[in-house]
Order: sequence, then C-alpha cells, then structure tokens
Amino acid sequence: MALKLKKTTSVTREHLQMELGVDYYLEFETQPYKATEIRARAPKEGEKAKEPPLLCDVLAYSEDAEGILTKEYTIIVNSVLKSILDEHYPEAAVIGERLIVTKLPKVNGKDYNRFNVSNFDLDDGEDAPVDDTPKPNKKRGK
Repeated sequence: MALKLKKTTSVTREHLQMELGVDYYLEFETQPYKATEIRARAPKEGEKAKEPPLLCDVLAYSEDAEGILTKEYTIIVNSVLKSILDEHYPEAAVIGERLIVTKLPKVNGKDYNRFNVSNFDLDDGEDAPVDDTPKPNKKRGK
C-alpha cells in the first residue's frame, strides 16, 4: 500500500522580493501584521530604534503552458503600500482580494518606492456577462 502524502499548509513561507516594474498577481491571505521583533544592535546615538517590518501573507499567481500556478509567499509592506491598502481596504477587507501590485521607481528626492495597485479576476475561459443597462447620470439626477 502506497502512502499518499499531501502538504496542507506551510508553517514558513518564502519571502517575495518585489522587483521594479514587474506586475505581481497576488491574493492577500492576511492583513498586514508586524513581524516578530528580533533583538538587534542598540541604536547609535541620535538614531531611532528600528521597528519590525509589516508583513503580509499572499498567494502569488503565475501562468505557464499547463495553466495557472500559485505559490505561497510573505511580502514586506512598506508605508506607501500600507496606506494604499488601508485607504481602499479598511480593516481586514484586503483578505481574499486579488490585486496586481507593481513596485515603481523612487521619485527624485524621496526615500521610498511608490506602488501601482489594481484588481484582477481569474479568467475561467468564459466571457463575463456584460451589463449594458443605461446608468443614470448622478450629477444631473437623471
């Protein structure tokens, strides 16, 4: 009798290092959370102690000849990405959302990267129904 072993969940996850200009198709499995604080060197005089980074568990989608593949990762959520997620997905609303996240170059004179974030759906091969019902113009009340 052959054993049929199947991985159910990962205890640890690989870190996804996001590259500039690459679209990452991510499904958010957790809201951003603080990493475990690791005892680091004492800050130098005049330096602030570093805060642990914010992390988020995601499922990354990619496509090849055999179909759609997924892999579990953890990403670092910087303050710019956190503010985007907080603004559009308050509280835990980001959990289960499928987002395309693109890391953009730093703006001249700034010390942080910007991000472009949009939603995506998985295409199951069928066309989504089109709602072509005329919508009222909210400005004019029609």
